[in-house]
Amino acid sequence: MTSRAYEASRRGWTVAIVLGLVHLAAFTDRYLIALAAPALKADLRLSDFQIGLLQGSAFVLVFAVAALAFGSVADRSRRTLVIAVSLACWSAANAAFAFCSTFGEMFSARVALGLGQAALSPAALSLIAATAPHGRIGQVVSIYTSGSTLGRSAAFLGGGALMSVLASAPLAFAGDPQAWRALFIVSVIPNFALIVAVLALREPARAAGSAQNPSHAWRGWLARHWRRYAVHIAAAGAATMAIQAVTAWTVTALVRRHGYDIARAGAVFGLVVLAAGPAGHLTGGALLDAFRRSAGSRAPYMVLALSLTSAAPAACLFCLGEGPTAIAGLLALTYALGLATPAGFSGVQTMTPRAMRGRASALFLCCNTLIGFGLGPPLVGLLTDQLFGDAAVHLSLLSAIVGGCAIGVAVCAARLASLQAHMKNHVRKTA
Repeated sequence: MTSRAYEASRRGWTVAIVLGLVHLAAFTDRYLIALAAPALKADLRLSDFQIGLLQGSAFVLVFAVAALAFGSVADRSRRTLVIAVSLACWSAANAAFAFCSTFGEMFSARVALGLGQAALSPAALSLIAATAPHGRIGQVVSIYTSGSTLGRSAAFLGGGALMSVLASAPLAFAGDPQAWRALFIVSVIPNFALIVAVLALREPARAAGSAQNPSHAWRGWLARHWRRYAVHIAAAGAATMAIQAVTAWTVTALVRRHGYDIARAGAVFGLVVLAAGPAGHLTGGALLDAFRRSAGSRAPYMVLALSLTSAAPAACLFCLGEGPTAIAGLLALTYALGLATPAGFSGVQTMTPRAMRGRASALFLCCNTLIGFGLGPPLVGLLTDQLFGDAAVHLSLLSAIVGGCAIGVAVCAARLASLQAHMKNHVRKTA
């Protein structure tokens, strides 16, 4: 490897690590509300459906639409600056959540959080794809997506421990259950260092004319290939729906079904995510690169199908098991669902020309978020309120997970069969 190639490779890994840390911060700030959900319910007398709306729909409403606009911005602007501004905006929104006293105020703060985070992944994925070492895009993207699971772990594990400390600290809004307010303020402090780190990254030169790529070129490309994107989004969205349902309601399930307090439930789930989440992402990225060498465009769907097929029985162990069996099921479920994320994100990058990857990532992020966040958390809350009852939230969670997995596997199977038939036809025509 030449010195120039080595330097480019090193830069690519550095970009992935820094942006992985930013992704970690995004998901920590996004999921603190799942840890605080029992306290919010007790303090403000919210229903499970309202909590589901705060965790899912409130965030996703603006996030999904804004992500589409930010895709174009990512293709035209300095991506490091876009990411830094995004980080600053969502940090302010998360801190503001601490001062909310009504459901409407909380809903507005979560909308602002979604708007702030909407710019992150279109710019980050475009930057990562532009700097990734040759043949390693699956692994590089898996570092970025691992930040999401580490962020969830930080929210539950670190947030649970911090909440215990804050509950006994002499703060203006300390005490049970008001410690959650201080938690939302303290959580954004590390984000200032990340803003500096992002601005220090070197922005790679774009291909000539790429920054001026007209929107109609993207629309023309999408018009010709929309079926591929639709299938990919449906398969990945099913996995995301299951992931978001698990993330939003596991702490509540541990509290109600197993009798944990909030801090212990957060610590247990945080440790599970820390142990199994990044391992699933990194394994998924490695499998994706390996399958791509032998199976080409079928690779993302092979990994997604493997993930979802493994997740369903693991969900049964977690939701229906007791004691260590339930925790083992949660570990297996977290690992299995972690396999899917790199396949979803990197699959969009490899099927899209370089100059359009910001827009493609934004489209994927918009639809994936609408499906995952918009359906997963509210669906569990609705099933609990209307069908199973508070004491059986684990059954609502199981229904959402298994339903999402079944839909995803069916989409993957259909897509793999279509690609196999296309390959056979191509071989027959060229023989």
